[in-house]
This record gives sequence, C-alpha cells and structure tokens, in this order.
Amino acid sequence: MIVFTEIQKEAFKAAGEGDFERVKEMLAGPDLIKDKDKLAAQLRETQSWSDMDPHDHKSVEFLYMNAARGAPMGTLLPVNTSREGHVAILEYMFEHYPYPKSHLLDAIGDAILHGSIETVRFFLERWPEIVHVHQCGSHGGTPLSLALLVERRAAAHSMTELLLQYGADPNKESQGLPMEYAITSSWPDLVPLLEKYGAEPFSWEKELQLLPRAASNGKFEAVTRLIEKGAHPDTDTLEPPFSGTPLWNAVRRGDYKMVEYLICAGADPNRRTSAGESMLQVAESLSVNKDETMVSLRAFGAK
Repeated sequence: MIVFTEIQKEAFKAAGEGDFERVKEMLAGPDLIKDKDKLAAQLRETQSWSDMDPHDHKSVEFLYMNAARGAPMGTLLPVNTSREGHVAILEYMFEHYPYPKSHLLDAIGDAILHGSIETVRFFLERWPEIVHVHQCGSHGGTPLSLALLVERRAAAHSMTELLLQYGADPNKESQGLPMEYAITSSWPDLVPLLEKYGAEPFSWEKELQLLPRAASNGKFEAVTRLIEKGAHPDTDTLEPPFSGTPLWNAVRRGDYKMVEYLICAGADPNRRTSAGESMLQVAESLSVNKDETMVSLRAFGAK
C-alpha cells in the first residue's frame, strides 16, 4: 500500500481539481519534490526508476495521473458527467518532468473513458502512436474500444472520431471488433461513424447475434433496439465472455428490469444453462438485486 504525505495529498487534489497555480506553487517548494534537478535529469536521460527517489518519483507520477484524469485518484467519477483533464498542468509537467507514455497509459485510458477531449487531444499531439496500442494500461482495451464505451452520447461520438482521425484502426480486435462495441452501445450513431472511417459493416444476421453481449454489458437501449430489429430473445451463439442467453446475462447482472423486458419479448424463463442451472438458481447467487430479480422471474412463471 502506498503511503502519501499530507503535502503530496494536497498537491494531488489540486492537480485533480485543475488548480494550476497551486500545483506550480507546491512544485516550487521544498517538500513535494526534494531534489528537482536530479529527478528532472533522471527523467530526461535514464528513466531508471530504481535509481530515483521513491517520494519524488511518486509525486510526479500521481500529479500526472490526477491532472490527466480530471479528478483526484480515489474519486469515483459519476456517469454522464463531463470531466475535462487539465492541459495546462500537463504541459507544465512535461516541460519540467518529462514522463514516458508507457507509464501514462492508465491516465490516458481514464481521460478517454470520462470524455476529456482536450486532454486526449493533448496526448495525441505529443504521441500520435498511442492510437495503436493494444491495451490502454490496466483498462484492458484499445483507446478506440474505450472511446466506444463513453457514457455520454456527444462525448462518445467526439472521442471516437478524434481517435479515428489520428489513425485508429476501425477493424482492430479488442475483445471484439469496434463495430461490436458500437452496435451494443447506447449510441447507434457510432455505427455509421465507424463505417465512415473504413469499418467493415456487419450483416443483419451477425448484428442480431450480439444481443447477449448487449445484455451482458447492461445496455438496455441496445437490447431493445436489437429485439425490435428481430433478434431472437434466446439467442446464444457468442464465445466467452459474452456467451449465454440474453436472459442469463441479464439475470447474472441482477438487472431485473431487463429480465422483465426480455421475458415479455419472448425469452424462456425456464430455459436452463449449459451447466443445468435454472434462472432462479442463477439469481440465487447474486450479490445485488437478488430479491428483485427472483420476484421478477417468479412473476413470469420461472421455476
């Protein structure tokens, strides 16, 4: 477990909140970075982390992380809330303490997921090649796949197009193709956007087979859209981690409203899993919405 000093905590909070003047003031003081010249030289020349003072190294690393993220680390960023990264702080940090992109992929992934367009644009101007990375740090997806998961429609569209303009491959796999992310997202306009930049379109049949994935991701809008297009409510043709019927995926999530919708659309509440479990048995193991999900299943005849 990393232990930070009170000075570090205050600086990280200021970086997350975008208080540029406070960050500069604290960097100029003697406590946040003890040996400024030595650390700056190490970052520019050797980047040998083991030789760096651990306190100074962590100060710089978490200033970057908080500024790029647009909120202090440990703060839960709410869904559907705009979060802009703090470009002025990042520019200052790169000027004085240049950091390699390999150690900022988590921060870049955070900025993408939370729709911080100007922060991502800043990173792309510095490192345009990041659009081609296979995994954005611990986020486990390409930058483009993360953009397609953004929870605000305008931000998802803008972030996706920004990455495509910088050369992101619209046909590159990352737990599925970008088109699979778009089709199973809440925002259907992402599909023609990908096609505009060269994504291979899906056939009607292939698109409808993605219903379990939409259910697995909790995308109610995508589930209703696919059902209305003709998807079979009991389709089960995908490989893990999106295998199983749409109803099984909805039950597994404890999404009782989706459970009710799928059963009303024709899903069989008494269909068993490949392991022989009933839907009620799946619901019994839930840690969230267990009672509501079981009530919904029983109301529609599940046994």
